[in-house]
Amino acid sequence: MGQRDQAHVVNGLNEHPRGDATGFNAVIGRPTLKYYEGGCRMTTKPTKRRAMNGLRPLRSMTWELVEVASLRPHEQTLPWRVEEMVEKIQRNNFFHKPLLVDRLTLTILDGHHRHQASLRLGLKLVPVMVFDYQNDERVVVEAWPPATPKSVSKALVMHMAANGLLMEPKSSKHSIHVEIPRLRVPLEALTF
Repeated sequence: MGQRDQAHVVNGLNEHPRGDATGFNAVIGRPTLKYYEGGCRMTTKPTKRRAMNGLRPLRSMTWELVEVASLRPHEQTLPWRVEEMVEKIQRNNFFHKPLLVDRLTLTILDGHHRHQASLRLGLKLVPVMVFDYQNDERVVVEAWPPATPKSVSKALVMHMAANGLLMEPKSSKHSIHVEIPRLRVPLEALTF
């Protein structure tokens, strides 16, 4: 059994080998982690608390662990902000928020500083929430002020990432109209 077939259960429990072909569930508070051959997926239950974007969730969302090296950034980062993220993740000893990425291309929509911090920390995996970026109306992009809001588009974001080009830091502002879960994924589970 390879390292990717080992499931790391949070809350200080021991590692457990992957069960049957569909995997097994480990309850971590209210969310449920589903381990399977390629990684793990977590489903969050809708809550009555407001999402970070102020909206109430319409349905449950999932997150997955993906390899950091497979993600495609489209923006530069601010060095001081990356350093803050490195310190926060090290201090907490867990990853606290999933990156938001396009399902098809793995283009990072939100989380460039967490991505860079993950690289600096030598993490192999990071939690992500995946979206059908081009077609999902819950995902909206615009430019941060002082630029005009329509100066950034989904097509531009995808073009930059596909060609290995990076926009200036904080050029694109993505609004995601779903609840973004708070996580406690231990760093040891992200370093296979």
